[in-house]
Amino acid sequence: MQATLHASAVAWGKRAALIRGPSSSGKSSLALHLMAFGAQLIGDDLITVRDVQGQLEVSRAVASVSAIEARNVGILCATTTPSAIAVVMIDLSRSETERLPRRHQTPILGVMIDVVFGADTPNLAPAIMQYLRAGRHN
Repeated sequence: MQATLHASAVAWGKRAALIRGPSSSGKSSLALHLMAFGAQLIGDDLITVRDVQGQLEVSRAVASVSAIEARNVGILCATTTPSAIAVVMIDLSRSETERLPRRHQTPILGVMIDVVFGADTPNLAPAIMQYLRAGRHN
């Protein structure tokens, strides 16, 4: 089973972060920040997700190009990685109210994935990079 999402995605190795939110919420901006820290772009704006043996594989949608939008700059070419396994989804439509929040999860295609509420979160990009590198402590 697979679906196409209005989202951006980046990877560190084989671990990916999906970035979702309403239009103009900062999806591409967060992806650019993560790329500046060494993440590789999977895709910007349209992402394909597939359930692969209980893991969520993300890849650039066929119709999209190897580029990312930089607001007030233009469309920038980018080296992309073909796919990775999503370990976290950043939801830019919601703010976290707790300093040390409980683990949030949501199903995508029936696969549970961790969620970080990222709206108005200071230091979001470095925190997500560390999440991709080493995971989250239980």
